[in-house]
Amino acid sequence: LDINKTTERKIENLFFREDYRRVYLDDIGAIEVLRDVDVLGRYIEGFKKAVDDVKIRTRKFQLVVDYAHGSTTQLLPKIFNDLGCEVIVLNTSTAETQTARSVDELSKDMQRLATISSTLNTDMGIRIDPSGERIQVVDDRGRILDGMKMLAVMTSLFLRFHRNGTVAAPVTAPSALQHIAERYDGHIQHTKVLPHALMSAAGREGVVLVGDGRGGFVFPEFQPAFDGMLAIAKLLELLATFDMRLSEVVDDLPAYYMSTTRVNCPWEHKGKVMRILSEQYRERRAKPIDGIKIDLGKEWVLVLPDADSPLFHVVAESVSNEQAQALAEKYARVVSGLQQ
Repeated sequence: LDINKTTERKIENLFFREDYRRVYLDDIGAIEVLRDVDVLGRYIEGFKKAVDDVKIRTRKFQLVVDYAHGSTTQLLPKIFNDLGCEVIVLNTSTAETQTARSVDELSKDMQRLATISSTLNTDMGIRIDPSGERIQVVDDRGRILDGMKMLAVMTSLFLRFHRNGTVAAPVTAPSALQHIAERYDGHIQHTKVLPHALMSAAGREGVVLVGDGRGGFVFPEFQPAFDGMLAIAKLLELLATFDMRLSEVVDDLPAYYMSTTRVNCPWEHKGKVMRILSEQYRERRAKPIDGIKIDLGKEWVLVLPDADSPLFHVVAESVSNEQAQALAEKYARVVSGLQQ
């Protein structure tokens, strides 16, 4: 469930302490199936209202789509057909055993998608995850765009269309988003990295897009939940609106360089590490949103405790890949040293 961590811990504490009253047999409810409600039909109806299908049909996009053996095969083919897209499909069979992919397997899947997409000279390649919540994209030049790059792409397109709009993004997002927003008199609103915080941001005034930096997007005009199918449609719509290829949007983005690493840390030491970091870097701390973000001028580093595992994430941005990696490694050593 996408609930906040405070509520989650309360539920877990009650469950493990068994500090709750058992329900009497006669009070146990039942699961009722709403047979007369056309859920898919209502989704499609709202989907069509949120998308300018005429512009997309006029462009006649050619796509390679990897369904990742997920449930979107029930709905997305019809959407592509209605949008006038020519689609080459991969992995359309629904198979639960194929939906969980390791990092290496996912990397190979994306390399294959990039090879097929570039060989066939299509407009882009798209992998939609089995749940239908997130997308991964290959541009028309065969470049695999990671989650942060896609967040920058969507931010650029949305703020170009919604002048003076606001995009909500996690505190881990690159400073390039702020530079993009300045181009179009827009705004970036940073949030915590947890899905609940991002979806909550969709309800704030002026927010036109929410992105998690991992291929997930929320569209407040439609529903406050991650929706990969609508993300694809809105990407196509805005490319058609501005008569641009995806590679042109990518090439127009400000350069940024980031590096991420992880540091193991026992649960009992997490609080001490956070407290010492907060005291040592209080003069350079950015606005407290999530974790401890240290502003170093043209660079920044974020030390973020993992909510579910005994470790810290260290995220750094600098003026080059080498310096970003060095910065992340430096503060990873700091975090390790504070555990002693």
